[in-house]
Amino acid sequence: AKINETIADWGETVFAGSPAEFAAFIAAENAKWSKVIRAANIKL
Repeated sequence: AKINETIADWGETVFAGSPAEFAAFIAAENAKWSKVIRAANIKL
């Protein structure tokens, strides 16, 4: 759909799934990027 193309143009990904699947995705992303942030000594 057009909205999916627009979101992709923004560099984002459309997530289709249950709330539990989305929560698991967010938890995995948080774990992944936390390691990157710590390794690069990035201060937020």
